[in-house]
Amino acid sequence: MKLSVDEKMLALALSRNQEQNAKIEIYDVENEENNFRLLCSIDNLNTSVEYLDFSTDNFYLFYKDVSDETALIDLD
Repeated sequence: MKLSVDEKMLALALSRNQEQNAKIEIYDVENEENNFRLLCSIDNLNTSVEYLDFSTDNFYLFYKDVSDETALIDLD
């Protein structure tokens, strides 16, 4: 789990299980209802996420999985 630098988004990594592959969900934490609102989901990751972090400008999310694969996701 990682909160963005501006504290407006929350990235949550969900591990792989018997029913579904690993995925990352990104939530808006600053909305009118004071609830978390799902912004996007990165699905069907082959292995569990080991590390994730937002860029300092909050435009990108970087993650590394347990197989040492890395990815940079454009959040714009």
